[in-house]
Amino acid sequence: MSGQAVFRIEGVRKSFGPVQVLQGVDLDLKAGAVTILMGANGAGKSTLVRILSGVYARDAGAITLADAAFEPVTPAEAIRAGSSPCTKTSTTGSSPTSMSQPI
Repeated sequence: MSGQAVFRIEGVRKSFGPVQVLQGVDLDLKAGAVTILMGANGAGKSTLVRILSGVYARDAGAITLADAAFEPVTPAEAIRAGSSPCTKTSTTGSSPTSMSQPI
């Protein structure tokens, strides 16, 4: 799908102590597109969503929302900026996580 990225994630890294959970994540989320974030347990899905939700701070990288720096320090700041998590538990028992970004 072509078009301008509304949410741009570039080189995002996050570690917890010696464990590097996110190792340079790059992702463009585009207006009107549905993006599914899925992977094995421990792959960093929830960590990325928590960074985008203002729960965790990233260690490195850049995030922009509508071409402006996106650096929420709290979930309330992320919500005010227009980002809030939207999770869905499937009938198989796994729980993929996604972001809801109305544009």
